[in-house]
Amino acid sequence: MTREIPLSARESQVAGLYADGATYRIIAKQLFVAPATVRSHLASIYRKLGLSSKLELKARLDGDLGHHTLPADRATAISELGLGPEGAISRGKMAGAVLDIISKSNGDIDTVFKAILAYLLNICDAESGFFMDYRGDGRYCMAYSKGVPKFLREWLEKIGEFTAHPQSGLRHLAEHLKVINVIDARTKVLIDINDPIRKAMTQLGGARSMMAIPMLVDDAMIGTFTIFRQDVRPFTPEVAKMATIFMGQSVIATSNARTMSALRENTNMDKSNSE
Repeated sequence: MTREIPLSARESQVAGLYADGATYRIIAKQLFVAPATVRSHLASIYRKLGLSSKLELKARLDGDLGHHTLPADRATAISELGLGPEGAISRGKMAGAVLDIISKSNGDIDTVFKAILAYLLNICDAESGFFMDYRGDGRYCMAYSKGVPKFLREWLEKIGEFTAHPQSGLRHLAEHLKVINVIDARTKVLIDINDPIRKAMTQLGGARSMMAIPMLVDDAMIGTFTIFRQDVRPFTPEVAKMATIFMGQSVIATSNARTMSALRENTNMDKSNSE
C-alpha cells in the first residue's frame, strides 16, 4: 500500500482483504471483530479515499486508479459500450460466470436464481439483496434473498404478493423497465411518499443506498433484483451498467434451466405413461 493512502493500519488490513474478494464475515472472523465493525471500517475507507465500489478500491490499492492508459482500439470499445475500464474487462468474466451457473445448476431454476443473486451482489459490492417475481399490474412477490436482515426477510415473506405503491420505485420500474438507483432511501422526498416497502427496507433492513435491476425476457419484465447497502454509498453509473449487462446475459441461464426442467417433466410423464 502506498504512502499517499491515508488509512490506519487496521483500515489497510480491511481494505486489502476486501479488495481481494473477502466478505464482511470472512474479514470479521480473520481479524476477530464483529461484521458491523468491518462495515464501519469500510465506510471510513471509502470516505477517506473518495471511492464507491470494490473495483475502484482494488484499483487504488494497486496504484492504478486515475492512471489508466488504454490502446486506441480498447479505449474505443469501452467508449462504445458506455463502460469504464473495469466494466469492459468484466464483461467477459460475467459471460463466464453465466456459463458456470448453467453448468452447476443441472437445470434447477432455484439454484440458477440464487447463483445470479450471489454474483450480482459480488459485482455490485453489496451484501444484501433479493429477487422478486413480477406478476403484472404492479404486483410483486419475493422469491429469493441473500444477506437480507432477518426481520426484513420475514416481513417480506409474510406479506407475500403485494401491489407496489403508485409513486414507488418498483412501480416506476414496472412501467419503464430501467434500473432504479437510489442514493439514500431515507431522504425526505422518499419518506413523504409513505411507501410500506421502502419503510420496511429502511427500518427493518437498514437500507440506505439501493438499486433495483429488472430482468427482461423478450422486452417483458419477469422480475427484479433489488440490492442495497446499509451505508450511504451510492452505486455508480458504471456499476449500474455492469449489473444491466449481467442481467441480460443471465437470462440465458434461466432459459436453459426452464428448458431442462420442461424436458425432465416430459421424460417423467412419458415414463409414467409407459408403465
